[in-house]
Amino acid sequence: MRITGERIYLRPFQITDANQKLAFHLANKAFFEGYSMERDDRFYTIEEQQSLISRLEDFAASDVEYY
Repeated sequence: MRITGERIYLRPFQITDANQKLAFHLANKAFFEGYSMERDDRFYTIEEQQSLISRLEDFAASDVEYY
């Protein structure tokens, strides 16, 4: 699924996005700590980000959940 607009482009995460997703979470960690659930150190690893993306892909393929 992909949504394209005049100024925006949305698509589900792909495994190739894991490095950028991790960098985003690391750069914004202090901010998110005030608003998000508590996350352990494992969340801030490339392996965990790849695993999360893989699970999201599986959920979408099974028509269970879309993120």
